[in-house]
Amino acid sequence: MSKFLFSIITPCYRGTNTLKRTFDSLQLQCNNDISFEWILIDDYSNDNNQTISLIKELCEIATFPTKTVFLEKNYYGSQSTFTGANIAEGLYIIILDQDDMLVKNGLQVFKNLIDKYEYDENIVGVCGRCIDMNDQLIGTSMKFEEKISNELEIRHIYKIHGEMFQCTKREVILEYFSDFLPGYTNGYAWMRIARKFQYVYTNKIVRRYDTINPLSYTNSKEIKYINALIDMLRYSLVNNYDYLKYDKYQLFRKIMQYGRFSFHNGVSVKKVISTLLVEQRYLVIAIMPFSLLRYWIDLMLNPKFRALKKVIR
Repeated sequence: MSKFLFSIITPCYRGTNTLKRTFDSLQLQCNNDISFEWILIDDYSNDNNQTISLIKELCEIATFPTKTVFLEKNYYGSQSTFTGANIAEGLYIIILDQDDMLVKNGLQVFKNLIDKYEYDENIVGVCGRCIDMNDQLIGTSMKFEEKISNELEIRHIYKIHGEMFQCTKREVILEYFSDFLPGYTNGYAWMRIARKFQYVYTNKIVRRYDTINPLSYTNSKEIKYINALIDMLRYSLVNNYDYLKYDKYQLFRKIMQYGRFSFHNGVSVKKVISTLLVEQRYLVIAIMPFSLLRYWIDLMLNPKFRALKKVIR
């Protein structure tokens, strides 16, 4: 029996500039009479204890239950969700980053749809939409207000792009985040979950997302674990081709990225081609010249990639 409806996990890394507003958005949820806890996982911020001090300060003034874990090694975010889920007491997990905010009725949107579909065992959560700091929808609007589907179908069949935000049953998070390696992103889990489970998708807004925060993983464009990036691209191309073939733009884009980053990791053109599906290889051969061109542009113009050659395994 779960103690809370939601366990909200926030991975933290040098989050002193934004974590307070995340906290403030959770304070607003207390007016909705929905049970939740906040779990903060500090991913070894290494900033003279500034983030740790802020975490402790926020937990002291919170009007809702909190838990904290302070990791002794930086896992680049990959371990935080699994660590938090292991101590969570909620039926559903929400991963709320340190620069994210729930909108005022965010948890209520989730709860209403959970209650509506609680008897469908194949539905493991609810997925809503996100707005930016100017209240603009991030991505394309869905042509339906509500639909049972999975992320692969939503993105590649219906071609709905942009930020989405979900709550997911705790046992599913524990299973699909258990084998994360450093550098794996949450998207790796979502696309594997999509192979087996469904969500209720809604056009209703649940999260406010800071699209211009230079410290966010999305905006930093940092490539610290290139092997993880290559693994995720290969998984998507090989295992999700039944969906990607309906979305040519994303298929071409992923093949180009796979070739580009593989070359940075010292993989030959022949090896790149051989690791993909037979039915994809004609596309790979056609796209490889563009991947090679981008690879050489990286080396000539981007110091980040020149340095990368010195650290890859």
